[in-house]
Amino acid sequence: MKVFGLNILLLVIFFSSFGQSAADSLLLKLPQLSGSERTEALVQLSLAYARIDSTRSLSYADEAIDLATSAGDSLHLAMAVYNQGECRYFFDAYERALQNYELACTIFEQLGDSAMLGDTHNAIGLVHYYTGEYNLAATHFYKSLGYLAKDPLSEEVAHVYSNLGLVFLKIGEPQRAIHNFRHAAGINTQIQDSSSLAVNFNGLGISFFNMEQFDSSKVYYNKALHLFRQLENHQREAIVLHNIATIYVNTGDSLQQALNWYEQTIEVFDALGDLRSKAHALDGLGGVHRELKNYKKAVAAFQ
Repeated sequence: MKVFGLNILLLVIFFSSFGQSAADSLLLKLPQLSGSERTEALVQLSLAYARIDSTRSLSYADEAIDLATSAGDSLHLAMAVYNQGECRYFFDAYERALQNYELACTIFEQLGDSAMLGDTHNAIGLVHYYTGEYNLAATHFYKSLGYLAKDPLSEEVAHVYSNLGLVFLKIGEPQRAIHNFRHAAGINTQIQDSSSLAVNFNGLGISFFNMEQFDSSKVYYNKALHLFRQLENHQREAIVLHNIATIYVNTGDSLQQALNWYEQTIEVFDALGDLRSKAHALDGLGGVHRELKNYKKAVAAFQ
């Protein structure tokens, strides 16, 4: 009964972090703002709503683009177009997102903005990843690293190495995935980014699992689990619990332990109200009960 782990590896780079409280404050000020100050506020607001409200995000970006175009403000124009790409990426409109990112990239090249070129090529790589164009994804991730080379120990560089690791997992090259996840983990250890480090450890766990090096896989999954519990990130904790369960399923002689890990997984997903992930875990639980000839329990789990 071959069972595979769940991925939690993609890390998206933003050129700015902007909280909801800051967005609320800007919304209050917006009617009094004009000129470049209004353009800047609109750019920030378009990013703040990119994940949660596509209509508002795109509306703010459109106004920012109009103002920036009228003022000959290439930087804010590029950033607003980039934000359109971010919004469309998060709402799965990949073709239009790619058009936005490519236009933004052209303007950032004219401006010589290496940092934003690094971010934008990472974003383009993610679009190609999600559309199954893995070679193109890797090409843009490597371009991103080239533009971000001035600061090799940055959070952004670690994210791109992690994304490369995911590509190599997808195309069946776990050794190269391990190289990239380890590189990302080394950076995240130095900059003390525990959340991203935990994601890297999960990636290493999946890589070793795919090579059927289950002891090494277990070591890295447990490192990820420890960090996610420290961070109280219960969603990712549950995913790693599920991944640990798959090790015991695939080694074949520890099915009773697999039951324990699946039950922990289901308990966390249930508390989170994550029905889709809970269904995956119940399916795994049912498979273990079937292997153990606990047929009534298997049927109950599958149902």
